This record gives sequence, C-alpha cells and structure tokens, in this order.
Amino acid sequence: MNNRQFFLACITLSLQFSCVFSLFKCDSTLYGKPVPKDCFNLYDQLPGGPEAPDIDLDTPRSFVEPKFMQPSFSPVFNPFRTQMVQLPKVWREGTCRCALMSIANSAGIVHEATSVDKWRTILDAVIDDVQACVIGSYGAGGVHFANSMCREPPDAKVVYIYAQGSRFESVMNAYMSSYDRGLDPDEPDSILGRVAVANSSIAAR
Repeated sequence: MNNRQFFLACITLSLQFSCVFSLFKCDSTLYGKPVPKDCFNLYDQLPGGPEAPDIDLDTPRSFVEPKFMQPSFSPVFNPFRTQMVQLPKVWREGTCRCALMSIANSAGIVHEATSVDKWRTILDAVIDDVQACVIGSYGAGGVHFANSMCREPPDAKVVYIYAQGSRFESVMNAYMSSYDRGLDPDEPDSILGRVAVANSSIAAR
C-alpha cells in the first residue's frame, strides 16, 4: 500500500482515533487555500511514500532542532540506530506546503529542542490536518499537533499545511532566514511584527 492509498483509507478513521489533545486549527487568511490534489501528491513525498526513501515508519527516532539546543547547535546524543531528523523540515508540491517544526510558547521559547517520535505519528498529523482543513468545510490550510503521547501539553512538534504565497509562507521565510525564536502555533504570524521591529531598529542605527 502506498502513501496515497494509506491516506485515503485513513481519512474516515483518523479523527475518530486522534488523541483529544491533537487539535487542529484551520485558517484561510493565514495559511491560504492549497489545492487538495497538490497536498495528495505532496503526501507521496513524505517518509514511506513512493517518492521517498524506504523507511521504517514505526521505529522510534530523534527529532532535533539544533538552533534551540542549549547552547545552540551543541552536539546531540542519538540513542537510536535510526538517523536523526533535523527540524524544521519542509516539503513542497504545487500549491501545497507542509512544514514539521518544534513548538514554542507565546514568547518564542522552545522547551523541547529534541524529542523522540515515529514517522507514523507525523503522517497521522498530516492526514488529520489535510482531512480537517484542506478537504474539509474550511477549504484552507491549517496547523495540527503531532502528539504521540496523548497528553497535555502536546508533544514537541507541530505540522503546518499551507499554500504557496500565503501569509504563513512569509512567516516561514522570516523564520528560516534569521529568526532566533520558535513559532507559537496559536499565533505564528506574530513573528512578522517582531522581525519588522528588529529591522527598523537596525536601519535606525
């Protein structure tokens, strides 16, 4: 079974068995309106898909965002034989984008720069996000917690589905270029105001 078949088989089941804390938030103003077909094709690029390297989806592995280590970019011990996954990780296909990132609080602080999870958990979060937001009644992109622990607070990662040219793509461009804080899933576009203030301060010197 390839990723697309798995995706379609899970669509009717995913929300029924999701953890109660694995909440999604859909917003066309922030995340735009990616074309569903493009998101289906993007899903094939994710681990386990026909366009991705063969990988064990159910083996634990470390997910790490080096710039939020203490100190930043310090060495990371990998307790598993599986290769570590460096965050953020972004996939693109047509109008659809998918970003896997660390979770930050409202101050931009990432408390868990390293975490242990399985790719299966990430794929389930992508399924829920696309099912609920892109092909659901919202017809928009959205955010979904990738939470394998079924507990509060959510696990240390979050999945964003967004459209090319959306406001969130501007958020990602700012984040990837120079931003030194994490994104708060409740208000990820607050980064744009902070970056504008920082740039104004630099220009005024």
